[in-house]
Amino acid sequence: MTALYEDNAFISWENPAEMTKFYEDLTESDVWISGDSADEDGISMAEVTLLPLEMGSEQVSVFSEDNAEAPNFPEFVTSGIVYDTMNNSALVIKIRDECYPLRNIAVQQVEERAQFRNRGGNTNLKKTSIKTYCKVANEYLRVCNSRASFLLRFGKITGVQGRQSGNRYGALPISTLLRTLYTVLDSQFPGHKFVSGTYCHEFSTATWLVPEQSDKILGTYLEYLKNAGTFLSNEELTPVLKFTTSDVGACAATIRAGIQSATGKYIEIGDASKLEHRAVNIVDDFSQNCEEMFAQIAENMEKLVALMDVRIRYPLPCMLHLARRYNLPVFMAAEAAKNLIAEMGGEQITAHDPFWAMNDTVRLMAARDAKGNRFKTREKICRILAISPTRWKEYDYDDGNTGGTY
Repeated sequence: MTALYEDNAFISWENPAEMTKFYEDLTESDVWISGDSADEDGISMAEVTLLPLEMGSEQVSVFSEDNAEAPNFPEFVTSGIVYDTMNNSALVIKIRDECYPLRNIAVQQVEERAQFRNRGGNTNLKKTSIKTYCKVANEYLRVCNSRASFLLRFGKITGVQGRQSGNRYGALPISTLLRTLYTVLDSQFPGHKFVSGTYCHEFSTATWLVPEQSDKILGTYLEYLKNAGTFLSNEELTPVLKFTTSDVGACAATIRAGIQSATGKYIEIGDASKLEHRAVNIVDDFSQNCEEMFAQIAENMEKLVALMDVRIRYPLPCMLHLARRYNLPVFMAAEAAKNLIAEMGGEQITAHDPFWAMNDTVRLMAARDAKGNRFKTREKICRILAISPTRWKEYDYDDGNTGGTY
């Protein structure tokens, strides 16, 4: 088991009480380093310096078994924390007069606050030596006029976020979000079953099955499946709810509704409900967003059923055209299309089948350890559900580069 201070730390739960207890304890132990008074809107980034963390550098003079004895490290920064940082970001952040190891996810946020990294973009600076990187980064920091607060978690600076309301960052505590979500689930989905929860330093997830609502949500759809002869005709399907959030700015508080098969296939039904971590937002907004999204499930199921009436003549070209249109990984889409054709075994393919198959690109991305944000990929695929039946012909054609008819 990895230590929680490690950058690649990962926890999973099958017991919801253990998960909830973890986040409650996390909320209590987190420390936000901010301004000196309630009137100061965070710390000026011009007062922040990045330092290289290398063996023999002035930040690491002597190591003992229990503590990294460096001039400016707090006592809680152990040698294990320092060594793990050396193997990951290799950076120390000096905030005024105190030095802290810097987690990888926080490096990106420092770059964004210092404005030498466009949000979602990349910087070529990390291709240089760590000393050169720090030198250039600090030049940007010296002229940066933004302010921020710094989240100290498990011995490292884990989040660097702009202040938004007085002396308070607008992150919605995960423990509070979970309590609110359980209230909504108990009201709208009695009998829900917790499947699993996960935590890493970038984001947190939780998944529930709602089998008692299967007939209400999937009833008409399952009847169509039996008559359609698709690759799902003999699958056992269950409605699923997935929760994702990040209190370090990696993603919004998000709830998604989906369908999961017994063999692991999964699609999401319509757009996710999102609430950004902003000081103007409150947990009640999250509750309202969840209820509004749940109310749209029936409408989205009707759209899914309507896809069964649209015949697809060129499944491989169709899926590649969709991938290019919605900026999805084309290579993974091609593999998913070939898997679909093999699985159908000569049966007629409708638009419903490529939609399911496109969702398989996310699984393939994980299996191939492909680059890309899998949450954003899911969101892009969900937009395909909104294509009207009459518009599928815009994608169902053979351009001569992807193969012939099916």
